[in-house]
Amino acid sequence: MFKGPREGSQDIRGDNNQQAQGDITNLAVYMLPENLPARLPSLMSAAALRLSAGISATPPPPAQLPHPYSIQQKIEYNAVRAYRSWIDDYGVYGFAVDAAYNEVDAHTPGARTKILRHIWTKYTNIRAELLLNNGKNSSRPADEIATIRAHADRIIHNIRDTVSREIVNSPEKGLIVEDVDFSANAITCHAFINCKILDRPPG
Repeated sequence: MFKGPREGSQDIRGDNNQQAQGDITNLAVYMLPENLPARLPSLMSAAALRLSAGISATPPPPAQLPHPYSIQQKIEYNAVRAYRSWIDDYGVYGFAVDAAYNEVDAHTPGARTKILRHIWTKYTNIRAELLLNNGKNSSRPADEIATIRAHADRIIHNIRDTVSREIVNSPEKGLIVEDVDFSANAITCHAFINCKILDRPPG
């Protein structure tokens, strides 16, 4: 289970996922505001509320049989490279995203599910477009995962940018522009950990 500031813990709900195991080499240093830990609850709640308000309900993902795997296995299976350190850095803030979703859910039931389905739908659309543009046959899983691996970092990057724009463009108030970048990173990383972005390792 990921640990965050002040020993917070993240509730990972993505089909029995486990925390990343083994060493992940950080290739980037993120300079976060000194007062960020104190502002996390209100910051993340505002970001979640804005994101939820700016999207409409999307259909639920198809039912799949759960099986356990580590986040490190998912990173390796999808050949994530540039965003490895990003996942390590922002994964620790999953507890804040969970708390924000719980708070927003208390006022707008189903907000957590709506946001995660929204992000999942964005991934499936990007995935389908990639396979279509690369002429891959969906009946050949090896071809599919090879295409996803070749574009894994760009997929995360594009979804993260989309989440950021949707937070900025939301009709809801309560979040300053300077906090959007951090919030978008944390929410997108939380979605990756909860199996809404990139493919699940076989098992």
